[in-house]
Amino acid sequence: EWDAAVPMIIAPPKLAKPGASTHALAELLDLYPTIVDLAGLPKPRHLEGKSLLPVLKDPAATVKKAAYTQHPRPAYYKGAPEAMGYSMRTAEVRYTEWRNWKTGRIIARELYDHRKDPGENHNTAAAQAGVVRKLSGRLGDQFPVRAHP
Repeated sequence: EWDAAVPMIIAPPKLAKPGASTHALAELLDLYPTIVDLAGLPKPRHLEGKSLLPVLKDPAATVKKAAYTQHPRPAYYKGAPEAMGYSMRTAEVRYTEWRNWKTGRIIARELYDHRKDPGENHNTAAAQAGVVRKLSGRLGDQFPVRAHP
């Protein structure tokens, strides 16, 4: 999760609010749609990202409910990884499923409540089955479970 945190500074003329910051979720794939919006150009249909223009106009705004990442384990491998971690970050939590790369089977889950545990020291997945079930469904919509034989 910490590897995915990238400082982002966008200061368009006539729109920048000096010193403004936001806690809105964003992904790097949101940069291109944002630049296209700022330039007043039409957005290609194939874009997966969302424009951050609403957040630039109002730092309290949100444009997405979750941000997604994936990370192999081990981090450095030859051929194929042993497992892939698929994560979903919301304003409140991070949920990760570690899936066996060959079978797609879930081998571990992580759930961290950033309101109570911003350092991600206490995995609460085992104690919150209902929350895990809900988040697992949302994560599966973004990263469907599949095998890589």
